[in-house]
Amino acid sequence: MRVDLACISGSQDGLGHVRRLLCLGQTLEKRGVDVGYFSSDISTLPGMPIVRRAFQPLDHLPQHSGTLNASEEAGGRSILVLDMKHRTQDTLSRLASSYEKVICLSDTGHAVPGAHITINPNPFQVGAATPQIDGVNGQEAHYFAGADYCLITNPATAVSAMADDTAAAFKPDAGPIVVSFGGADDGRFAGAVIDRLAGRVGQAERIVWAVPRSFPSAPVLPENVDICAGKDLAVLMSKAAVLICGAGVTCLEAMAGGTPFVAIPVSADQHLAGTWLENNGYAVLPFEKLDDLPAIVGDVKTRTRRARPELLAGAERVADIVLRTAL
Repeated sequence: MRVDLACISGSQDGLGHVRRLLCLGQTLEKRGVDVGYFSSDISTLPGMPIVRRAFQPLDHLPQHSGTLNASEEAGGRSILVLDMKHRTQDTLSRLASSYEKVICLSDTGHAVPGAHITINPNPFQVGAATPQIDGVNGQEAHYFAGADYCLITNPATAVSAMADDTAAAFKPDAGPIVVSFGGADDGRFAGAVIDRLAGRVGQAERIVWAVPRSFPSAPVLPENVDICAGKDLAVLMSKAAVLICGAGVTCLEAMAGGTPFVAIPVSADQHLAGTWLENNGYAVLPFEKLDDLPAIVGDVKTRTRRARPELLAGAERVADIVLRTAL
């Protein structure tokens, strides 16, 4: 099944819509759905320019019937989920004919013309009443449940597991410090972070390096450091005492799930994003100040987790409706 998620809003709302749709998209992907991400604010997403790499411009959505043949080949239906404002209903009318079903998340208080299903009130809206759809109340559910991940203490085995697509559940007794950077420079950034932490957090505290699939070779690691490789960072992130990452999409996922994190900007885009994070009370550390990392990690771990139950429950509820619609 193919589901396209599109947020249509003013630029001041862009980041909130992106967070909601990332949360919903990951929930659907864990249920085996092929998901596409689109935004009307691709050039103006406030403070997080890195997310433009995850979202396509809205005009890349199919504009005429029959465009989504790929979903039919996969044996599923083409569904569009719009997180929208009242003023954008003209956009909906142009898109609806390209999809078998259109679901609108709306804060208008009434049905959206042209949508097959309107979910009112928007279950992602902060402070919204529990949405009523077909007489069924939205139910609390854990966003990260069921994700696949592979934890292997032997680095050479971890590299083999990446190639073999092996996965195993990661269920630590105590949450580790998780280090995750994306892209080809993961080894350089993560290696520097681990070097600063490994000898200063105590042998009893575990550090887990979430290694990307493209990592070419296995390094020699300190005794209290494990390598982790797998399909999805979500389950590992949900168990983490604190996450150390770049200032990109992983930060948004951590914010959505309530995982404490330290952002270390590693690119021009991420430096802009880091400014936004810092201004909103999140821990940001310049790469050149890595020696300060152990103290900052200790401080962040004592903070209250910023759980977003309405975001997590909303994602699960909308995912249930999307899948039921496809039957």
